[in-house]
Amino acid sequence: MCRLPVKMCGTLLNYDIQYIMLHILFVFAGNGLGSSAKRLPYKDAHYFPEAKVLMCVLPKAGSSSFFDWLYTASTGGTTWNSCPSRNVGGYDHPSSTANSCWERSKLNMVTFGSLPREEQIRIATSDEVFRFSLAREPVSRAISGWKSKLACPSTGFHVDSHDTPRAIRGLYRLTQSPYLLSSSCLSLEQFSDEMLKIKQSGKMDVLQTGGMVQHFASASLMCSYDDVRFQQIALLETFKFTHPNVQLRYLADRLNLSLEEFPYGHQHQSTEGARTQRVKKLNITESVYNKLRETYAMDYTSMGDVLHPGLLLY
Repeated sequence: MCRLPVKMCGTLLNYDIQYIMLHILFVFAGNGLGSSAKRLPYKDAHYFPEAKVLMCVLPKAGSSSFFDWLYTASTGGTTWNSCPSRNVGGYDHPSSTANSCWERSKLNMVTFGSLPREEQIRIATSDEVFRFSLAREPVSRAISGWKSKLACPSTGFHVDSHDTPRAIRGLYRLTQSPYLLSSSCLSLEQFSDEMLKIKQSGKMDVLQTGGMVQHFASASLMCSYDDVRFQQIALLETFKFTHPNVQLRYLADRLNLSLEEFPYGHQHQSTEGARTQRVKKLNITESVYNKLRETYAMDYTSMGDVLHPGLLLY
């Protein structure tokens, strides 16, 4: 999503014009967030005081590639793979493993949710702050979360099997479905059923509080798209993993980072043929799609002007 005229926000957007407009935007951008705002980003939002940048990068939306770049570029070339824990969570807690890695970074990065509410509101409303988010088509992101945390080995997907028990326990706490207690993995149909139960019971906001289930949380709740006016929401499906990454150019300038270290070549886009093969392999039924679409209806409403037909790549 970009907060520019509609014709400038499409797939074939002239990014040089967008880059210039983002500079101009701070003078004129308004916002509707007042001191009585009900929701602000929490766990996955980070603030850079010196650069005056608020950033919300969602799990299962290219976050690993993004933080690979952020870490490498801000440490003078040290790769994130050299860290004992490739984790951005807990970086601002002195006793955490992540902190020992991120203290090498020249960036002063703080967890947005740890700041006083008055400061959060100032950051979320100030024209001086650049607010950036990296997101993904909602159903595609949910299915990616299922594939990496809950899918059965027989699917042939790369599953983080060590995370699966925690993810299943997290779902059970929210839905109390008895069969989950004896499940070692979930089918896509079962996953969509559980997610719809969570939505219908009004517990979607619990998903974002942490643990493995945050991979299935609503983007609009995690980043507070309805309350915080992000000047740029980059969508993974149209993200350019080719040099140079023009979608990150303004953010890189604000943070005083080079884009040379970005993991170019990592590609989330695909041909129509490859997409057809993945859809066939996943056996995504109309029932599954409709349940996930209903579950993440709030994201489609919040991200409406950035989503367009043809983005569902799974």
